[in-house]
Amino acid sequence: MKTMKKATIALLLAFASFGTLAQTVNICDRTPEVRDAILKELETDDCAAVDSESLANIKILKFDLVSAAGHAQTMDICDRTPEVRQAILKALGTADCAAVDSENLANIKILKFESKQLTALQAGDFDNLASLQILYLESNQLTTLPVGLFDGLGSLKGLHLHGNRLKILAGGVFDGLDSLEYLGLHDNKLTSLPVDVFDGLDSLHALHLHENQLKALPEGVFDKLVNLERMELWGNQLKTLPEGVFDGLDSLERMHLGGNQLKTLPEGVFDGLDSLERMHLEGNQLKTLPEGVFDGLDSLQRLYLQENQLKTLPEGVFDGLDSLQRLDLRWNPFVGLTRDDPLFAELDSTVSVATDG
Repeated sequence: MKTMKKATIALLLAFASFGTLAQTVNICDRTPEVRDAILKELETDDCAAVDSESLANIKILKFDLVSAAGHAQTMDICDRTPEVRQAILKALGTADCAAVDSENLANIKILKFESKQLTALQAGDFDNLASLQILYLESNQLTTLPVGLFDGLGSLKGLHLHGNRLKILAGGVFDGLDSLEYLGLHDNKLTSLPVDVFDGLDSLHALHLHENQLKALPEGVFDKLVNLERMELWGNQLKTLPEGVFDGLDSLERMHLGGNQLKTLPEGVFDGLDSLERMHLEGNQLKTLPEGVFDGLDSLQRLYLQENQLKTLPEGVFDGLDSLQRLDLRWNPFVGLTRDDPLFAELDSTVSVATDG
């Protein structure tokens, strides 16, 4: 049982007749919380003296589980995944897992794994780590993350999961990580994302999804990331982007979509990215760009379009990019494109334009 705050359980017990004689029954071996609730109801401290007649007179039994978790009791971490257990014990400077209590766990702020041999984790492995701020799980052999694994980690700010073998993420796996600012999922084997996988990550500033095998992005997958400043999606297998996939990312400053297989872009795909300063689109298969694709990107300073298949661009495609400092168009099959081309007439003379001409 993970969350026992404010949990009050009311049990209505109906006891069948135990016969005419009051027999002594052994309640001492019952679950401690149940035993204590019975003794409290019967106003006695002697569990050995409780008989069947006494039990039969109980109509309502209540016990508050907060009392079982509200003090620093000994927590059994001995059954947790061995690598998790060892990391916790090392963080606490002890070798006795049976002696670790909830108060000890609540003092851990950083948890690192040094064995690099993790193949699986179980829900409950990180229970009671209420003050944990950074969790390093990178460069292991994890293929999946169970829902509930990160329950209770409301103070977590950094979650490092890169360099594993994750193939799929369950919707809701990151639920409750209200303070998370950094999420590293790069260098895995992800092929798709559930549309709600990042819901609730309101504090997230940096999302690293590069060097996976993502083939598509569901529309709305990022729409709850209102404080996101950096998104890394390079080195995937994206061929298209839904028009509204980046809606709501008002704080985004850097987007890296290089090294994918994009052949075209929806005209409004970047609408609303008012804070965007740097965009990487190099190393794709873009043959042209919609005329208004960069409209409204008033803060854009650097735009990288090299190593595509661009032959022509619509007149005015770069108009309005008043903050632009660097534009890279090298290694595209343009013919005779130079800085003096009318295509760049509206750009400030201080803008550095890199072409092959």
